[in-house]
Amino acid sequence: MSPTPSIDLIENTDEIWVYIDLPGFKPEEIQLEGDPRTLHISATRPSELENGRNVLVNERIQQVDRVISLPTDVDMDQIEAVFEDGVCKITVPKQASERYREIEIHAE
Repeated sequence: MSPTPSIDLIENTDEIWVYIDLPGFKPEEIQLEGDPRTLHISATRPSELENGRNVLVNERIQQVDRVISLPTDVDMDQIEAVFEDGVCKITVPKQASERYREIEIHAE
């Protein structure tokens, strides 16, 4: 069973921000997939253990896998992901029909 990375999910009027902790991984080791209500992030890196006499081995996490349910439908064609300092920040725009908006009230 692979560990699940920590996430923060923040929703505002027009988009959702997802922050995923992936320390020690490189951008090319991370895969992001999804559909309008779900994001799936996984990361895999090769083992760093070497042949020889291992006195103490606390091998770093080699694989993570996390499925994130989104609170609303999103525009899959506009998702942006940036990886910096061990954190993957994903900006997920909401579908136009799902965006919060003010409704004007008219007087008769």
